[in-house]
Amino acid sequence: MARVFIDADLDYVDGYLRYGHKEGVVNIPDEDIEKFKEDPIKYILYTSLIDYLHIVVDDYEINDYGEITDINYQILED
Repeated sequence: MARVFIDADLDYVDGYLRYGHKEGVVNIPDEDIEKFKEDPIKYILYTSLIDYLHIVVDDYEINDYGEITDINYQILED
């Protein structure tokens, strides 16, 4: 039996994004770590580290979705 990973693109998704967060791993110089600890929000915004973090949606509701428009797949090896 073949194991297949399927990624099916949808025409659209309709719903509501409720909340989320940004996350990621960034490098902070040793000499700046105390500044970061004092005010992490200010440091992240001032140094533009916010641009290197990815948005993750924590809670959402999907009401409807469209037809499949394309299929990408990969046969998985055991």
